Amino acid sequence: MSRLPWSEISAVVFALSLGACSGEVGDTGATGAEGEAGPSGTNGDDGTPGTAGGDGADGATGADGADGVNGVDARVADPADTFMSFAVTNNSGGTHRGVNVVTLDFDGDAPDGSTVVCTRPAAPPRLDGVDGTDEWGALESDLTFDVGSGNNGIAGATLRCLYDDEYIYFFAQWTETTGDGATIGKSAARKTYTYDGAAWTRTANEDRAFFAFPIDDDGFAAGGCVSACHGGTMAAPTDKVWDVWHWKAARNGPAFTADDKWWDDGTYAGTPNNGRNSDYGMSSYWEPGASDMPAYMPATAMPGGGALAGPVWVWDAVPFDGALAWAADDGFPGLYNRLPTGSRADVAAVARWDDIDTWTLEMRRARWTGNGDDVQF
Repeated sequence: MSRLPWSEISAVVFALSLGACSGEVGDTGATGAEGEAGPSGTNGDDGTPGTAGGDGADGATGADGADGVNGVDARVADPADTFMSFAVTNNSGGTHRGVNVVTLDFDGDAPDGSTVVCTRPAAPPRLDGVDGTDEWGALESDLTFDVGSGNNGIAGATLRCLYDDEYIYFFAQWTETTGDGATIGKSAARKTYTYDGAAWTRTANEDRAFFAFPIDDDGFAAGGCVSACHGGTMAAPTDKVWDVWHWKAARNGPAFTADDKWWDDGTYAGTPNNGRNSDYGMSSYWEPGASDMPAYMPATAMPGGGALAGPVWVWDAVPFDGALAWAADDGFPGLYNRLPTGSRADVAAVARWDDIDTWTLEMRRARWTGNGDDVQF
């Protein structure tokens, strides 16, 4: 911008001086320019958060849903048909007679010589060794024995079967007849000690019955008990397992049980055995001593007392005293009974001899034991 000459500036100053002196008002100056915008204001603080609202009132209870479908408990459902074998001895040790394969038909109505029908009763039967169609019903199977070793004087047996939600029950009855070397009569003694005046000997055997059921043997229907080895052992076929209920008049009878056992092919636990294995638990008998000398004797046995009959319980056994003056024909049982325990005691059994020639055996076992060495019904 160019500056005014000093002469002009002086003239202006002079003119203004004259105006002031004369009192005249000067002209209003031009409007000033707009000022610059002020700085932005500071943001305000956030407001305080609101308080959460309370829970609303509970809604009304909904209507009950429809009932679900009842589940099926395999332990009380009707059992599936299966197979079994049955055999008996007559005071003859391994000499036995029996039926090789029996069909166990649940809820059937046609028992015959190879089929045992098992039905639900109105009430469970009493285990008392007494026959009665009011308890066991009339669906009995008259079995003719077709296998065995030798002739033990027993031609066949009558079998019946019942079941309910908890147990399965068996009735067996057989009559002793004259066979090869067989003697008709009750045989309920085993390993009896007898003194002849110079030495002790151990003799006597017992009547017995066997029930065999396949646990793992899909060929049992064709092979039955004959498929087991009978050359001095009683093993199941290779890689097969059976459940065996073995009732023994002397060893089990007083304790009202049957020996619960299982058979394999003789290689249990990797060590060869005879194939006959006992379920876990304690047996119902104890047989101490050797074939020519007792280890224990009944507390009531005494020299000159003759032959003492059994049964004798373990709490009545005392150590044998060979220094006593034993006389010829003195004797006592070498078998002591006791109450079994564990799975070995699963099978309850009551037997009765009719004092002539016939045994009646009644048995009961839980349908479902939960044990791998038991057949489940």
